[in-house]
Order: sequence, then structure tokens, then C-alpha cells
Amino acid sequence: MSRFLGSDIIGVLRGAQTVASSIVEHQSEN
Repeated sequence: MSRFLGSDIIGVLRGAQTVASSIVEHQSEN
């Protein structure tokens, strides 16, 4: 279960990083 939880956390962090990058790029356009 710890492995699954660790993978889930990594997935969430990657998702958050992708969203953050999209927001930064969108803000840069404006």
C-alpha cells in the first residue's frame, strides 16, 4: 500500500506541476 500511495503522491505532484506551468504560461501571455 505504501508503494501505491507513493506513486499516487508523485502523480499528484506531476499534475500540479503541469497545471502550474500552464498558469505561468497563460499569465505570461497577458
